[in-house]
Amino acid sequence: MKGAIQIGAHYAQEYEDFKKAGASNFIFFEPLEEAYKTLCEKLPKTDNIKTFNLALGNEKKLVVMNTEQVNSGMSSSILKPTEHLKQFPHIVFDSKELVQMDKLDNIKYDRTLYDFICLDVQGYELEVLKGAINSLEYVKELLIDIHAGLYEGSATIEEIDALLIPLGFTAISYNWNNRKWGTVTYKKL
Repeated sequence: MKGAIQIGAHYAQEYEDFKKAGASNFIFFEPLEEAYKTLCEKLPKTDNIKTFNLALGNEKKLVVMNTEQVNSGMSSSILKPTEHLKQFPHIVFDSKELVQMDKLDNIKYDRTLYDFICLDVQGYELEVLKGAINSLEYVKELLIDIHAGLYEGSATIEEIDALLIPLGFTAISYNWNNRKWGTVTYKKL
């Protein structure tokens, strides 16, 4: 791994794992203001780490996120929670936050330095990937938390496969919980 992009970074909890895997360049996207502040406080201040207080999707616009505090905001989503409310009834979405959204393809950075994307966007995975088609040309591996069925309009694994397979990606590992959500690793082989 040369460089890692984390979309839905929260507090950049995976930063040390990315470093151990060999990454030397990092970009973190976190749309929620308080989580972004914490992320910036925790990360070292170096030229090889870039942070954006931004949601990613397939267009540039302002969006309202459904937010929660019980899970430190990690379950917050652009999409309305549905099955999530049943599977995790202790997590209450009791507020909203207006955030700026853009496409990864619109962000200026040296794409040759980044070959890995970690994506955790609570059901909005397919829209983020659609907004990253050109950027994905440089990516060799994706680690995607897929939240199928947990949020209204969330993508299924089949929809994500339909987008990624023609781009040369193959799902190589699944950590799938109850067939509704889980983590999938895709690689260009």
